[in-house]
Amino acid sequence: MEGVQTMFAKFIDVIQTFLTEPAILIGILVGVGYALDKKTPIKIITGMISAMVGLMMVLFGGFQFSATFKPVAEAVSKAYGVHGYLMDSYAMKAATQIALGDNFGYVGYVFVLAFFTNLLLVLFGRYTGAKGIFLTGNTGVSHSQAVLWLIVFWLGFGWVQSIVIAGVLPGVSSAFSPTLVVGPVATV
Repeated sequence: MEGVQTMFAKFIDVIQTFLTEPAILIGILVGVGYALDKKTPIKIITGMISAMVGLMMVLFGGFQFSATFKPVAEAVSKAYGVHGYLMDSYAMKAATQIALGDNFGYVGYVFVLAFFTNLLLVLFGRYTGAKGIFLTGNTGVSHSQAVLWLIVFWLGFGWVQSIVIAGVLPGVSSAFSPTLVVGPVATV
């Protein structure tokens, strides 16, 4: 019986490893989207791989950008006393990847929860008034990372509560933000 339990524990470890890797979750989400759109198996597989490799390249590039630019920002800050925040999604990804450490994989859960929250609010748009579906994955992931980091480290909630809150907030924001600007933009 111990052998079965050990195998099951190893199986669960493998599943958790895959499901806490944001690139794999994004790839699965893209694959499901292509499958629901009735694309060919080749298109589904190439789309999944492209999404996974693309996200890994973005994360690597952001880390390199952040590592290169950080000394420059520190020198400017020291010389002129200017303190600020670098508004670059790639640098933000690298910074949150460093800050979240081993828990960075939870960003995938936050992103998926935010996406489905957004879809549900728009699906029930007749009752909610939500009309915007946010499809920019790169920005959605960076929003998920930033909100997760803010909730965990600023508010001090545990991981489960933080994932749920961090998933719902960007989803709600993505659903309602386009609706809020329609009136002012129309008057301009």
